[in-house]
Amino acid sequence: MIEGSLPLVRAGVDGLRAYASTSVVIAILISIFGVQRIDFSAKGWRNIGFRLLIIPGLALLWPWLIKRLWLGAPPAVERNAHRLAARA
Repeated sequence: MIEGSLPLVRAGVDGLRAYASTSVVIAILISIFGVQRIDFSAKGWRNIGFRLLIIPGLALLWPWLIKRLWLGAPPAVERNAHRLAARA
């Protein structure tokens, strides 16, 4: 059983490697071109450190972010007790 599973394990590792590579490329593209559509305060190139800092998170969340970009969803507004109290 173990002898026959080595090609399957290699295929799984190759698949994970391809997914990770794709994730990093997409994260860099979102960081360069799409982050200002998600967060209005990220406009311009003065904040290059911010763009570099968010790449790992973008690499993990890129399917959700691509959906938000595609649908043109507005930036999320945090909903907490302080904001709710300020409204009242």
